[in-house]
Amino acid sequence: MSNKKILIEIGHPAHVHFFAPVIGKLEKAGHSVFVTTRNKDITNALLDRKGIFYQCLSHPAKGKLALGVELISRWGKMIYLIRKHNIRLAVSISGISTSLPARVAGIRNIVFTDTEDAAISNRIAFPFADAICTPQFFLKDLGVKHRRYPGLHELLYLQDADLTQIGKTKKELGLPDRYVIIRLVANNAVHDWNIRGLSETDVRALIHTLSSVGEVFISSEGPLPASLDQYRLETPIEQVHSVLAGAQVFVGESPTMAVEASLLGTPA
Repeated sequence: MSNKKILIEIGHPAHVHFFAPVIGKLEKAGHSVFVTTRNKDITNALLDRKGIFYQCLSHPAKGKLALGVELISRWGKMIYLIRKHNIRLAVSISGISTSLPARVAGIRNIVFTDTEDAAISNRIAFPFADAICTPQFFLKDLGVKHRRYPGLHELLYLQDADLTQIGKTKKELGLPDRYVIIRLVANNAVHDWNIRGLSETDVRALIHTLSSVGEVFISSEGPLPASLDQYRLETPIEQVHSVLAGAQVFVGESPTMAVEASLLGTPA
């Protein structure tokens, strides 16, 4: 296969884990990979830790109007990059940032998704995608473009997780024998625009309930209220899966981390 210039768009920390092995394999095969990001939560920081070069096109905006402006700005930047670097293929999860620019620029694009209720993103991305890849459990039939595979996004990067190292990792990170993880998200994805997260009162009630199971730690995309800061999880971001694997239970607003915890053997 001849050298190809491929654009991979990463808009979520989990996408870093999903695409990192792929980027390495493509580059080893002689292809040129251009990585663009939307710096949601720790996305750019994870790429920095993995030594993957990227170009950040935007940071998550707040509010429906601002999200729309951000998206249009990303489209313009994406089209410019595709043409500047003579990209031949664009790949992303959700496809909202890449499908339309790829169609305008006249190149093929592949979309991965496992989120059926991301209605706005799906309506924008799917009509312009050349292929839409989903797990077999995806309930909707997306037509001739639809490619189903037997697996999960999270299984790609967790299938080789070494669960025998959990005890060692707990000790190295200074974690107690029994602990619980609460995950709070910022709800700043396009499909989150009408969703409200847990209130401080809700979180306090959760802490009260879960403290009987083990010490409670909170992993949060946004800043925590001062009254909850004592619960903040301070472990290195690249160790999150080891931390999840060692927990007694995971409770949170992130479906991705819930799936990750479950695959690692932690009730979620």
